[in-house]
Amino acid sequence: MIDQLARLARMDILDSERPQFIEQLPRIMAYVGQLQSIKTEQIAPERDHPARLRDDLVEPSQSAAKILAAAPERSEDFWKVKAVM
Repeated sequence: MIDQLARLARMDILDSERPQFIEQLPRIMAYVGQLQSIKTEQIAPERDHPARLRDDLVEPSQSAAKILAAAPERSEDFWKVKAVM
């Protein structure tokens, strides 16, 4: 079951971590059971309360050349940044 949950959650679980997950899973499931027992019938769905957003306004912006000039490092017409993984 741990392997199936890990796959669904796209998690890599090391063999050394497996006992900890096996121990924690019943507590997690009990907590989910508590959450499921909460009566929410009287709470209106979020769709009934649309978010209040501001109007989109067209405003002047800086030129692409000026923005690219501020880049610490560039590659053609793009900012060059370190990879985020």
